[in-house]
Amino acid sequence: MNNKKILLSLFVFVLIGLITNEYLPETNKKGQEIFTKILSGENGLFNPDLSIYQNVAKGLLESFQIALIGTVFAGFFSLMLGILAAENTSPKPISGFIKFTLNAIRTIPEILLAIIFIVGVGPGAFAGVLALGFHSTGTLSKLTAEVTESINKGPIEAVLAVGGSQISVFRYSALPQIMPEFVSILLYRLEINIRAASVLGMVGAGGIGKTLFFALMARNWSHVGTILIGIIIVVTLVDYISGKIRSKLI
Repeated sequence: MNNKKILLSLFVFVLIGLITNEYLPETNKKGQEIFTKILSGENGLFNPDLSIYQNVAKGLLESFQIALIGTVFAGFFSLMLGILAAENTSPKPISGFIKFTLNAIRTIPEILLAIIFIVGVGPGAFAGVLALGFHSTGTLSKLTAEVTESINKGPIEAVLAVGGSQISVFRYSALPQIMPEFVSILLYRLEINIRAASVLGMVGAGGIGKTLFFALMARNWSHVGTILIGIIIVVTLVDYISGKIRSKLI
């Protein structure tokens, strides 16, 4: 009964939001015609211009590199920060402070970070790497802390029982439990960062986003369609490969 009340309340809340915020616009015949041309016209999304495949491939490669370097950069710091943020491996004041800092980092959108870094280091791929790396550090560190806090205490107690030091405990009991989950999370974050890198270029942070931005501004929908096909192919391949790797790790 309680679940039904919650679902009903959510439905009513969403309905009120749609009405009060004008998310239900009146039917516009002219707008529908334009939208149809964007999708299926001679210069539409579903009629991609494959002649620009070389520029698209170059932009996608740069986006992939930005995502990969940013993810590796974040992974390096996230493993350390995540362990320091875990309550079972770090003093509570330090753990609490790092968790608060990580939450603050995660609240800043990647695109805003990209704009900030563009001002600091100039437009280009390096700004995109910094934006993705900085934002991913906040998310990955939090997830690493949660993984660390849920590890099995049995192996830790076994190492301590034979006189192992704290370093030995971490190396031989905690780290082997953390790493498979950490690598899995890192691969999943790489998938997310590839999507994000495709957008960051629209504000000048390198990658395919720059090409996409110019195509959108020129209303060249056939070019936009080609770019979207390329993004879908890259994301699908990375998702398939990382999924295979994650299934072997966990």
